[in-house]
This record gives sequence, structure tokens and C-alpha cells, in this order.
Amino acid sequence: MPQMAPLWWECLYIMFTISFFIMSNILYHMIKPNLLLIKDNKMSKASQLNWKW
Repeated sequence: MPQMAPLWWECLYIMFTISFFIMSNILYHMIKPNLLLIKDNKMSKASQLNWKW
């Protein structure tokens, strides 16, 4: 069974790391949350909770 040279392992690791960061970046920027809904949900939750300290 042939062995891989250490340089090839390093190249493979770098390739997978770069592809992981690229895909994470693409997926992060694909999602565009509706900021108005988030603000409305926070306001409605804040008004429903009645904290007494």
C-alpha cells in the first residue's frame, strides 16, 4: 500500500481548509434575515415578560 508524502498531506489539508472557509463564507452571506421581524419579535417578547426583582 503506497504512502502519501508529508507535503501532499499538507496540500490536502490546506485545500480542505480553504474550501471549508469559502463554503462557510458563501453560506453565511446567502442568508439575509428580515431585520424588521427580528426587532418586532424582540419588542413583543419584551412586552410580554413581566419581571419582578
